[in-house]
Amino acid sequence: MVGTIGENMNVRRSEKLTVENGIVASYIHNQVVEGLGKIGVLVALESTGDTAKLDALGRQLAMHVAATNPLAANIDDLDPAEIERERAVLIAEAKESGKPDEIIEKMVEGVCANSMKKLY
Repeated sequence: MVGTIGENMNVRRSEKLTVENGIVASYIHNQVVEGLGKIGVLVALESTGDTAKLDALGRQLAMHVAATNPLAANIDDLDPAEIERERAVLIAEAKESGKPDEIIEKMVEGVCANSMKKLY
């Protein structure tokens, strides 16, 4: 593909998805031709519901995943250095507001817990 389209390409993350009942929906961002684009996302939905509705929902979810550009496929895969960088930014912002250190620590722990959910 690199020789054909003249662009450097690499695969960052991949997972195999399967379902017994339901669908695996897909979304390709900046699709140039069928099945070829910048970012591809798969979402597996396990359900016995209407497959057309599941496919539409799965596509919407996949679009959101592509838009958020997650750093990891799951929380265990997050780079500890990235977590510490995020903590340092939050601590610096809280200190600028003049909050006491013990309050800052509680604030940062709460925000980090929510932020980590958004990072993967």
